Amino acid sequence: MEGLNRHTICLLWFTGLSGSGKSTIASLVEEQLHAMGKHTYLLDGDNVRHGLNRDLGFSDRDRIENIRRIGEM
Repeated sequence: MEGLNRHTICLLWFTGLSGSGKSTIASLVEEQLHAMGKHTYLLDGDNVRHGLNRDLGFSDRDRIENIRRIGEM
């Protein structure tokens, strides 16, 4: 994959409290990387919860499963 992209593959995972600005920062970082010619893909937690994890709530058990599934992706 690195040969196709012509750059090193990297994952940035922003964690923190709800409303702390994770998505805002991630979007700004993605814009900068894209401007540098890097291939990017942004997975936002809210979007993942509307699709892959739509069957999960916000209990401790569901939050753990949410993170596990995202890690599998």
